Amino acid sequence: MSLSFCAVVVIVALSRRSRLFRSWTLVVEVVADQSPAVALFQGLGFEPEALLRDHVRDRSGDLRDLMVLAHHVMERWADLATIGIAADA
Repeated sequence: MSLSFCAVVVIVALSRRSRLFRSWTLVVEVVADQSPAVALFQGLGFEPEALLRDHVRDRSGDLRDLMVLAHHVMERWADLATIGIAADA
């Protein structure tokens, strides 16, 4: 399963959840040094909101920075529609 496919699945799930709870901002957390994942979410319209230094540990126990990215759905609904998420879904 590709990273981009997984990201779209996450976006769909978060979008549906956000509408259920009447929230118009989607938030994802990504390990900051995972450049492909960060770039993927930014390409989908997510913008950096915060960088939490030494916030998570990897499998070897080393501390890693965590990046919080947000997508303001109402501002970018047309972008989401291009990947199959409709406003009335």
